[in-house]
Amino acid sequence: MNKKRLNSFLIGEGLICIITFILMKDHAIGYDSIISFPFVQFGYLLRIMSLSGPFGNVIAWIAYVLFCIAPIILLSLRIRKGIHKSEDILLLIVSVLLFVSMYYMINPGFAEGILAPAALGSSWKIGISSVVYIVLIGYVIIRLLRRFQTGMTDRLLIDLEAMLIVFAVILVLILTFVMPFDIKREMETVEAANTMAGINFSLTHFFIILRKGTKMIPLFYQILILLVGFDLAQELKVERYSHEVTEKAVQLVNKCRQSIVVTVAVSIFINILQLIAGANLIHSDYHIDIPLTSILIVIITMLLAKYFAHSSKIKEEMDLFV
Repeated sequence: MNKKRLNSFLIGEGLICIITFILMKDHAIGYDSIISFPFVQFGYLLRIMSLSGPFGNVIAWIAYVLFCIAPIILLSLRIRKGIHKSEDILLLIVSVLLFVSMYYMINPGFAEGILAPAALGSSWKIGISSVVYIVLIGYVIIRLLRRFQTGMTDRLLIDLEAMLIVFAVILVLILTFVMPFDIKREMETVEAANTMAGINFSLTHFFIILRKGTKMIPLFYQILILLVGFDLAQELKVERYSHEVTEKAVQLVNKCRQSIVVTVAVSIFINILQLIAGANLIHSDYHIDIPLTSILIVIITMLLAKYFAHSSKIKEEMDLFV
């Protein structure tokens, strides 16, 4: 995927997320709804099929087993090809977790009092879904580490491009879908905690948007940084010692530095403004944004930029000598 197509894809994703938020803004979507997807929905579908009759019950059982043994099938294929590694045992654990979680998703009445106290209702769905995702993500991370350790440079650059695209897609989703719901939820929480008649929430809501906006700015810059990093990876694939590589590395440093300056400046401005308007605010939240990760990235990219520039100069001298 080239840069132009990636930009178009991310813009399209952002527009779809914004439209989806507008259409679903009256529905409560929180961590529980996100983390339990698609297990709750698939369990509900299997339960409906199972209750539809003998034939539907057979189909539901087949779908249940196939879905849960999918990791075991992948594990058996890797063993058969002789490419299995020690971390592949996690696939077996994922399969066991799927059998347990989907059984209780299909029969939620049996889970209360076993996976969570009955007083907490369906909170067990969050726990068991989270565990499945944690094990699965852990497996993917370990596989990636092994791949990076044993892969050739060109292969690593391709993997890096893929990871940058995935991270950019996730950040756009958070920026245009998750964060708006977070703003809406905080507004509703403030209103629910202050039920006295005649309270004007306009200024408080305005500052909630401003505060969340300060959290959106770093996300926006992270997307820009990932796009510049994508350009750098593509240039490295073409010619590792070219001037374009050095230029992209310098652009990456500048974007990281700009992200730090803007984040800190906006945070200072919002906190001072919040202090000035404090007497008229029903809810306030003072926080210090110290972008330690961004500072570390700037230092690393500055070193890389100098390394690329030095390597490019050495290659030019070698070419002239030859």
